[in-house]
Amino acid sequence: MDAFRYNINMSYMYNNKEYVIDSTNITNFVIDYSYDTRNMPILFVTTSIDKKVVDDMIKNSRTKTIILTISKYTKDSSITIQKNYIHDEFMYFLSDDLNNVDDLDYSDSTANSKDIYRKITIGMIDLKLMNNNKKLINEVFINTNLLDIVLKNTSHMNLLIEPIPDLLVPRLIIPPLTSISKYIKFIDSYNSLYPTAYRLFYDFNRTYLLSSAGNNIPAKGENINSIIINVSKSTTADSKVQGMHIDKPGKAYIIELSDTDIKCLEDKATDISYNKIIGIASDGTYRSVDLTLQTPVKNSSEKVRIEMMTNDNIKQVDNIKADILNSSMSLYFAKTELDTSILTLNRKFIVKNYARLYNKDGVFILSSKKEIYTPDNGSFILTTMITLKKAIVS
Repeated sequence: MDAFRYNINMSYMYNNKEYVIDSTNITNFVIDYSYDTRNMPILFVTTSIDKKVVDDMIKNSRTKTIILTISKYTKDSSITIQKNYIHDEFMYFLSDDLNNVDDLDYSDSTANSKDIYRKITIGMIDLKLMNNNKKLINEVFINTNLLDIVLKNTSHMNLLIEPIPDLLVPRLIIPPLTSISKYIKFIDSYNSLYPTAYRLFYDFNRTYLLSSAGNNIPAKGENINSIIINVSKSTTADSKVQGMHIDKPGKAYIIELSDTDIKCLEDKATDISYNKIIGIASDGTYRSVDLTLQTPVKNSSEKVRIEMMTNDNIKQVDNIKADILNSSMSLYFAKTELDTSILTLNRKFIVKNYARLYNKDGVFILSSKKEIYTPDNGSFILTTMITLKKAIVS
């Protein structure tokens, strides 16, 4: 069973010199991957920095950047080999209140002091990801394959894409758009990319464009693409194992959990409100789909939700249904000492519960991941908080 530790290094250019933000002053470091609500990760670090440097950071927040490196290594290995998990240049943001006691803090009697620090929280966004997303797009496609339309303006990215239906688009006029995110959203509004809602996310090493079906979409060089989460009784030895291990014959990463570690939230209200969705286009054409989350109630009345379809794409009603079904069950858990780099959108998450929880087995999709790094004897221990949504496509 492999357990991992992490090192964090940050630097900032101050007075034309590299200012190293001492990792021993970091009290908390968080990376938030909210896959359902954002297109890229956002980072927060709480640390203590020299007040003069903090003021410089506030004054130059629009022009300067922070260099961040997070490396990982196996905790109990006889040889410590560190491998970079993240190494990039980051835009940052923080409160804009400059140090108002500067004259007092740096009076003549303390002018040579290097111990005047201020505790702050800094937010960070990867500069490369921001720049990759920015693009002015305005063009017309005639008799073009749907996949070719997507790839036309994403060739600058390291893109992992789930196969898109082979569809010839007779004519598509792209109005002026300023980002790849808006471009993909516009294409999908005219011709749905998948039967389920698409997922677009800019991760540090690649961009993902996937469906919400929970399919296994291997990237180049990845031979193990499933994450199996075994949930056991809290009294068993397996439930207390930290870290993760690899099942090479089964081509899966294995995470062991206790039934007390995992929480489940089920949607028991949606199909009480409505059990049918009708999507209507502007010309009056429509598409109707049934929606049942729970066991059907005999002789229950029909309850309808009506949606006006964007750009007359009535196939979007299937996306709406799949999204509701995907959200019918969510699982939450936290685990320490994982290799967080393998917990990615393209992998299939399979939950296997012990007998009493058998009805919560199945394939899930990664809804959110929050990495919380806390100091631990000169390095950092990672707690990963995971939210999974049941993958149900019908």
